[in-house]
Amino acid sequence: MDRITSGAQAIEYVHSFYGLGKKEGMSNGNQLMALLGDPISRLKCIHVAGTNGKGSTCSFLESVLRTQGYKTGLYTSPYLQVYNERIRINGKPIEDDFLAVAADKVRIAIEYMHANELGKPTEFEVGTAIAFTAFDLAGVDYAVIEVGLGGRLDPTNIITPMLSVIAHIGLDHVKILGDTIEQIAWEKAGIIKEGVPVVAYDQEPSVMKVFEDTAKEKHSKYIPLDFAKIENLKMDERGACFGFEGFDNIRINLPGEHQVHNAATAVKALLAVRELGVEISDENLLRGIQNAVWPGRLEWMGNILLDGAHNSQGVAALKAYTDKYLSGREVALVTGVLRDKDYLVMAPMFADMAKKFFLITPDSHKALSADDLTNVYENLGVKTEICDSVEKAIDLALKSITSDGVVVIAGSLYLVGEARTIIENKIS
Repeated sequence: MDRITSGAQAIEYVHSFYGLGKKEGMSNGNQLMALLGDPISRLKCIHVAGTNGKGSTCSFLESVLRTQGYKTGLYTSPYLQVYNERIRINGKPIEDDFLAVAADKVRIAIEYMHANELGKPTEFEVGTAIAFTAFDLAGVDYAVIEVGLGGRLDPTNIITPMLSVIAHIGLDHVKILGDTIEQIAWEKAGIIKEGVPVVAYDQEPSVMKVFEDTAKEKHSKYIPLDFAKIENLKMDERGACFGFEGFDNIRINLPGEHQVHNAATAVKALLAVRELGVEISDENLLRGIQNAVWPGRLEWMGNILLDGAHNSQGVAALKAYTDKYLSGREVALVTGVLRDKDYLVMAPMFADMAKKFFLITPDSHKALSADDLTNVYENLGVKTEICDSVEKAIDLALKSITSDGVVVIAGSLYLVGEARTIIENKIS
């Protein structure tokens, strides 16, 4: 391929690897890093794994570090609206020109790999290499890195972070990671590195034991959370305030009790980072936690509630929120799902959440068709309407409710991202 000179070319280049690469453990990523001059050796990283909540946890961490005055990198996946969101520098999506520069450096390294039969990187490995290269070129002080899938064999796991964090674990991607919660926990625990402290979200004892045992094997300091120590919790529709770890006024602007737990996990991690010698004042910790945003997760846009819930744990959290704050209000649901998700478990929870359903097929090669999804809901005795576009589904849902009603859009991040763009365009 010719030299990459624009953001659009960079994104096209990354996507061109879909289905073509071959995962070989960590070898592709390590080979790329070696050819690129080992940028990860110059990055100070916090590595975050988990099934649900890892993105929000990353957002809290990055916000505090940036509030303290550090130059930050944030790598997450997938994106909601534009690819650039996956690679953030100082809280902003990477600029097209800079994305092109980083991508072109990776292109040269990959062409050398191909020419010398040194491996065939996958799409995610290419994107990860671009992110690490961009953070190195930008000279970030600290990078917060979200695991893509699992942990042990995830392309991000080529880093040796200063701190590992494991968020909530649930049954997701069972065909890849294992069909028990303990097997999945073991895969997530694969990010724990020799001698690197690990902070673990408070959850099932069998899961916590996996983390504790792995930390012991790796001679890593094990730092578990205890959510029973959260004090004076006050929640409302738009966020929460609580006390934890000596702070009595932690305020978050991300709603839902699960976000309280994610914020507590971030606070515990930041205190661990502070013990490693990183300066973080109490004032900046509190301000950064409060200022953290994570679009598309229980996000209100007028009388529309967007939530990226796309597995049973995420939908359960969404349902807990709607039960508490939308009780008595008319709710219409716009939804679509991917076929590799546990939609048969999700559907009854959605069915109990809303009275009117508008179904779409998400814009993804892994999408479950709206026709197949409507059969699931009809078996539950729920009437649905299939829509040929997200915009049409939103318009019909809004027309179907009273003035104090709510349209909930959930089931797929692809759906939520597209919906968010449509709503922004309507508002502007």
